Amino acid sequence: MKQNLLTVAVGSALMLTTTTLLAVPFNSFDPKSMAMGGAGVAVANPATAPFFNPALLSIADTKDDFAIELPILGVRIYDPDDFVDAVDNFDQNAFDNLDAAINAYETGTDFRNVTPVTSAITAMDQEVQTISDKPMEFEAGGGMVVGIPGESFGMALSISGSVNFSGIFEYKDSAKVSDLTADMNALPNCFPTPADPVFTASCLQSGFNYVDVNIANPTAPVITFDTNTNLDSKVRVVGVAMAEVGLTFSREMSLFGTEVAVGITPKMVAVTVFDYTADADEADTDDFDGDNYTAEYSDFNMDIGVARDHGNGWRSGFVIKNIIGQDYDAIYTDPATGAETVTGTVSLKPQARAGVSHTNDWSTIALDVDLTKNDPLGVVGNASQYVALGVELNVFDITQLRLGYRADTVNSDRSVVSAGIGFSPFGVHFDLAVAGNENEVGAAFQFGFRF
Repeated sequence: MKQNLLTVAVGSALMLTTTTLLAVPFNSFDPKSMAMGGAGVAVANPATAPFFNPALLSIADTKDDFAIELPILGVRIYDPDDFVDAVDNFDQNAFDNLDAAINAYETGTDFRNVTPVTSAITAMDQEVQTISDKPMEFEAGGGMVVGIPGESFGMALSISGSVNFSGIFEYKDSAKVSDLTADMNALPNCFPTPADPVFTASCLQSGFNYVDVNIANPTAPVITFDTNTNLDSKVRVVGVAMAEVGLTFSREMSLFGTEVAVGITPKMVAVTVFDYTADADEADTDDFDGDNYTAEYSDFNMDIGVARDHGNGWRSGFVIKNIIGQDYDAIYTDPATGAETVTGTVSLKPQARAGVSHTNDWSTIALDVDLTKNDPLGVVGNASQYVALGVELNVFDITQLRLGYRADTVNSDRSVVSAGIGFSPFGVHFDLAVAGNENEVGAAFQFGFRF
């Protein structure tokens, strides 16, 4: 018995351990923002204005005439149901024990003793269930910014990219395994006594669902699992990769007698959508061709923001990102015929956020609020709407200590605590940040110059 239902299912499930698995709300990998809970719409920072609010280029600190940030790097992992722990705790011995029990039964002579096989089947079934229905999500990103702030005219070039993957293994074959166990338990009745291996003719092969019995030679029957059984378990991996190149322009102007900074970032956006779904017995990493599950797009889009310096350290800001809503189809291409099938749609919708901040010589406090709900990407299936609160303490303009909290008003499991530190001697700066809770962890790094 060289192949069985559970062997295929486990192999497909463990395939996910080599694929880092998915979220794309209003997130950024800028470590200053990450450490401050994700706040940034009203924090004057020429280095990251293109990512948060293009208008900030015209209310930046007057000490900053030029900024270059390279690289900005970050990663975020969300594992709400402890998939990683489940894989780590997966008992590989259950797999080996099942193979050993099957081989012993097939090569033995006591066909009435099915207990070692049924016990091994049950143990393997229980193990597979521990890694089923546990979605996992992974996001990574990077970027660079060259910014020239100015009240009368500010501009910046920004390049950024991100990849988001989520995956899940859905085990739906426990009922088949139960039927298989029932078949095995029925086999002892097909033999008169433990010492008599002659197969009882009245015990017909048609009476079994998942066991094939060859009774051409009743004194040496061949008993195997039906290897042609179709499995209902599925593997799904969904991914979205986005790359943006934008030019940000801003200036301060008088609107209704009030000085307000206005900024715009026209940008080219490249999007790659990946959607892979397969039955567990069809998921073959050796023959896998990712191009068959990939669709690529390129579009124009823009971000628009406003910001106001109210004096006494107070600032406010408002931004709409991705003003032009776009839909991107996930497409499967049949390698044999070239026929294309739409398997899903990713929508890039406008995102609105407002923020307020207060800054003095030694501290900054910032609050951002999502005004739109962000639909989920991938298989985790939860929308998000964030409230971000952060504080930065500036020690002699050399060291910055940051703390933050990001609350998700839709799904409290995505609320995280964050912290970070920055060093900025002589215009050079290094920034680090970490954020997380019991289900999520993120980290970011940035290096740059400001002078």
